[in-house]
Amino acid sequence: MSVGGREAELKKKWIMGTSYLYVLLPTVLFLLGWVKIWIAAPACLFLLWCFIKALEEETDLYLPVWNRENIMRGVIMLLVILVWVYFSGIGNFAWQNRDHAARNALYEILAANEWPVVKDVVCEEGTQTRGLIYYIGYWLPAAAAGKLFGVAAGYFFQYIWAVLGIFLCAVFINSFLRKWAVWHVVLFILFSGLDAGGYILAGNFSWVLSFGHLERWNDYQFSSFTTQLYWVFNQAVYAWILFAQIMMQKNNRRILCIWILGMITCTFPFVGMLPFVVYVICRNGKSASTDLSGKRAGLLNGLLSFENLFGGVIGVICLLYLTGNLSAQKRTVPVAELSHIQNTEGFVFYLGMYVLFILLEIGVYYIYLHRHYKRNWLFYISLVSLLVCPLIKVGSGGDFCMRASIPSLLVLYYMVAESLQKDLEQRNIRCLILILILAVGSITAVHEMGRSAGNTIWRYQQHHEVVNQVFSEERILRGDNFSGKTDGNPFFMYLAK
Repeated sequence: MSVGGREAELKKKWIMGTSYLYVLLPTVLFLLGWVKIWIAAPACLFLLWCFIKALEEETDLYLPVWNRENIMRGVIMLLVILVWVYFSGIGNFAWQNRDHAARNALYEILAANEWPVVKDVVCEEGTQTRGLIYYIGYWLPAAAAGKLFGVAAGYFFQYIWAVLGIFLCAVFINSFLRKWAVWHVVLFILFSGLDAGGYILAGNFSWVLSFGHLERWNDYQFSSFTTQLYWVFNQAVYAWILFAQIMMQKNNRRILCIWILGMITCTFPFVGMLPFVVYVICRNGKSASTDLSGKRAGLLNGLLSFENLFGGVIGVICLLYLTGNLSAQKRTVPVAELSHIQNTEGFVFYLGMYVLFILLEIGVYYIYLHRHYKRNWLFYISLVSLLVCPLIKVGSGGDFCMRASIPSLLVLYYMVAESLQKDLEQRNIRCLILILILAVGSITAVHEMGRSAGNTIWRYQQHHEVVNQVFSEERILRGDNFSGKTDGNPFFMYLAK
């Protein structure tokens, strides 16, 4: 290998190593903080060994030649990400959407208390001993920083941590599209379904002209990437990185181990990744050999690796922890909850809203993409996943549809960006249709960013502090969405410190 080739490979290893450590750290901190040391210590050593071995293998990561022009593009991408994350509210620098009140509380509880967090709280049933049970991964590195340097330092760490994660995402986006371009990142920020079209069809044009939250025009919701960052950054950033890592695996030796790291960081997207994990496993198994018996051997040899088997043990630990969440124990199908579904007229209305939602949120894109990707399995896997997501409900809200859809929306974005890139290079006039669709969709992201920037600027102009609400510790631990009973809980009985 030439000197230039060795330097390029070293840069790839640095980027992949950083991304692996990024997704690995929360699970390591969870094991060390929540689980008995005789279980946690070997599990953490195993994970470190696993990803050191992963770095020894060649990766398909694409990096450009680092000339002055490409370095400048990288700097511009970083500046765009810095501003985007700043106005998301992460780090407590800017105005925040209402969901941040709970997210701030989760961070401060983790920073202020010993792990695992277990408290006696007064509930409707009386005093109960409850543990903090939630996908807390994103906050664990920040909480560790908060314990060492103070709560404010931990908030700042959250901002830096998000910027680092999203810059890694930008590198992966450009790698998949095989071209280093700023517009890839800008398109990612603006990409969305046609929420504005839903409001216009409903006759609510005034809301489109305001800076309101546009995602709620239907009973269902597929969140834009900006909405994901501004409302559920704790799941979104890890989902974006993990999905890229899974898709880049050339063999199956560690694919399950990597996927399992999403359980404690992005639980709903983790479930949404399942069809794509199966796809990658089959793809890698098929490429291992050309004859039928060889395919089976290649597939099984990869899946039955020590890394995947031991990773499954860690997955069981995380699963036992998460299933103790009281809200997660409520599973329903939305159709069953609708009283108006009991008559034909109500069913027709329900079906019509579902069809309209699918058409405006993703249908327009899939219709356009069909000519390019009709022979691509990812086209159909992502489409079927997005058709099914609205029909499943976990907990008291619509989180499953909004979050489990993230991996499929990533695939849709990659196909749209690649198709647009090809059509622009070929000067195909049909791309004007796609650009128009994207422009209408971008209204959603512009509203999210505009609302946050406007509220932040107004507060500074009025000499108000950008003070954001933080729920009390008792409110968090009393709420079913963030906690669970420790009595009779297998995790707290046998595994917890």
